[in-house]
Amino acid sequence: MKKHHLLLVIPILLGLAFYSALGRVGWSLPIPQIAAMHGFYMVSGLFGTLISFERTLILKNKLWLSIPLLSILSVVGVASNLHTAGYALQGLAALLLSGLYFVHWRKYQEVYFLVLVLSGLAWMTSALVLMLGNSFAAASIWLIFFLLYTIVAERLELSKFLATPAWAKSLLLVIFILLLAVQAVPFHWGTNHITGVLIAATGFWLLQFDMATKNLNKTGFFFYTGSTLYVGFIWLMVSGVLMALPLNSFYHYDAVLHAFFIGFAFSMIYAHAPIIFPALLKKLHKPFHKILYVPVWATHALLLLRLYADYAGNWPLRKWTGLFQVLFMLMFFASFAVLMFKKNKKPDAEK
Repeated sequence: MKKHHLLLVIPILLGLAFYSALGRVGWSLPIPQIAAMHGFYMVSGLFGTLISFERTLILKNKLWLSIPLLSILSVVGVASNLHTAGYALQGLAALLLSGLYFVHWRKYQEVYFLVLVLSGLAWMTSALVLMLGNSFAAASIWLIFFLLYTIVAERLELSKFLATPAWAKSLLLVIFILLLAVQAVPFHWGTNHITGVLIAATGFWLLQFDMATKNLNKTGFFFYTGSTLYVGFIWLMVSGVLMALPLNSFYHYDAVLHAFFIGFAFSMIYAHAPIIFPALLKKLHKPFHKILYVPVWATHALLLLRLYADYAGNWPLRKWTGLFQVLFMLMFFASFAVLMFKKNKKPDAEK
């Protein structure tokens, strides 16, 4: 079996994440207990495994494939109600991923690999928090750091040839160090306020210095990626601002998490999918068509509606927006799959 055939597990993880999402917003489904673990299935299960595949499938040493395999087994463990074992496997996968990033840093001496090391350690910390019997709410900030550091590091990697001022890169590193440092302060002392400001500052930094801004003046595929990334950075700022506000209710917590994980993280998936998946599957063309704008912008519009439902305390509206969010996300992945495997007849940038 070829290495890239392992990616066939991604649709299963995607289905599990979306199925649990529907239960989480209130839809009655078979096996309702899956909904309680929605955060784990979405972030550690789907994002963690996908990121692990992205970093290991291209390596010649097949031993590194143990990282995504451990991540998959962690999902199996949690789904089988062996929670502690599942979290332990996630922690081991995260530790090995950090080790891989450190090996790359020693070899290439690029600062973004150090940021990736932090991302892996944040993922591992989330597993330790869950193993100690804490709720997903307690682990969520570390899962946020896991994706934030991973995504920003990848953006730094892609933007390394831009003439970014040295002071700007230093400022970003200071922000990341402060993000970790303030977590030593008890949450009820106001850690969320400082953390939120720093996350919003990261979003503002990306808006100023990421190469996505260069693509806004282009057309076709380049404008698609640029605009999708740009809106994702805005959502990162929004999530930080919301986190900095007083956390007075469950609905506010819901708004913070989904502004980050849907508004920011899924925007990154939408933007990077035409680049990452063809590389992993050894396809030569970038699968892009204007039809992708439909689920992308519908996701953003529905997220705005969901935030309104959160703060208005409108449970039925939150329930229905959650359903349509899932449907439009599925539309994106279905459309993307068709574009991936159809024969390309004209240049992507012209479509």
